[in-house]
Amino acid sequence: IVKILETFLKKFFDQNPISQIGVIVTYESDCKIFCDLTNDEQRLTESLNKITISNGLPSIQNSIETSMCMFADVPPSSSREVLIIYGSIVTCDPGDIFDTIKKLSNI
Repeated sequence: IVKILETFLKKFFDQNPISQIGVIVTYESDCKIFCDLTNDEQRLTESLNKITISNGLPSIQNSIETSMCMFADVPPSSSREVLIIYGSIVTCDPGDIFDTIKKLSNI
């Protein structure tokens, strides 16, 4: 999947040269920022290659909340998008994920 994401990054930055992307990984009901928002394709690729398969239940809700924190410094005039690539059939969320999605759509 890393190779597919590297191809995505290349095409994305070819079409959106001033945009930024960050990488968040979720595991064991928590999530970690692997790379803050940046337009440095090499830095993003390096962060993708550091991702290892992990055990434990992932949390979409915690990932969305971490994404919202990453957007805190993004100017209101900017577009904000969250792309979730998920390889589990379950999510271990601490609360109502639909409330979190609603909050995300309001920023």
